[in-house]
Formats: sequence, C-alpha cells, structure tokens
Amino acid sequence: MQQALLKPQIYKNHTSALMLKVATVIVTYNGSRWIERCLKDLQASSYPTEIIIVDNASTDNTIEKIISVMPGVELIRSAENLGFGRGNNLGIERALQQGAQYLFLLNQDAYVSVHCIETLIQTMEQHWEWGILSPLQLAPNGTDPDRAFKKYMGKHSS
Repeated sequence: MQQALLKPQIYKNHTSALMLKVATVIVTYNGSRWIERCLKDLQASSYPTEIIIVDNASTDNTIEKIISVMPGVELIRSAENLGFGRGNNLGIERALQQGAQYLFLLNQDAYVSVHCIETLIQTMEQHWEWGILSPLQLAPNGTDPDRAFKKYMGKHSS
C-alpha cells in the first residue's frame, strides 16, 4: 500500500503573513572560523527560519561565537562528538517537536544567499512530491559550482 503524500500545513508567523515553518539545523564542531558568517547569513535571510545548532563538544571558541552572534539561539551542547549524522538527527528531532514543516540542513562552513531559503520553499511548494531539495553549492569564488557538487549534479539532477 502506497502512502499518500501530504502537503505541509501553513501557519501564521509574527508578521501575520501565511508562511511555512522552516527550521535550519547546523551541526558544529570546532567551527569558530566559519560559524559567525553562516549565522549572519541566516539572520539576513528573506525567509524566516528557526535555527537549531547542535555542537559536538567543540574545544575551540565556537560556542562563544554562536552566543555572541545569536544570544537566544537554540543550542544543543553534546558532551561528546556524536558525529555529523547523529548530530543532525538530534537537531531534526528537536525541529519536528517544535512543529517545523521544512528542514534546512546546513554545514557550519556554508554561506547562504539572502533568497536561498525562500527560493527552496517556493520550489518545494510547486513540486512538493520531490521530497528533498538542495541549493546549488558554489566553490569559494562564489560563481562556479563546487567541484564535488558539480560531479554529483551530473549523476543525480532531474
């Protein structure tokens, strides 16, 4: 028996516009050199997102940078390094408990364009049956596709 695909329900955010609830999950480990830029990009996003950070027992000043940029962010501090997968699972579980309708999994060293999340939501709403999307990952020069992502796109893009 095939399970029916259901479109997510919408909720009203603080601006009273109808919006889908998005949670961004970031797993960190000794990411102090990247996390500030990553979080500032999310703050500048044209689409609001709840941010959940799972720190895998960083030993550098990652925690301090997170708190200085986003004092009220949801921060889950693990006593041990859970690894990327288990860290994401912990963040995803929290996001779903809080009613997230979409998840945006983001690496600590990723930078996000202003309209990235908004574009992903618009695309997903038009093609919700796809189930999963990824933004284009660019190389450090900011214009060319990342080498590994370009190789992946050649095999798996639709």
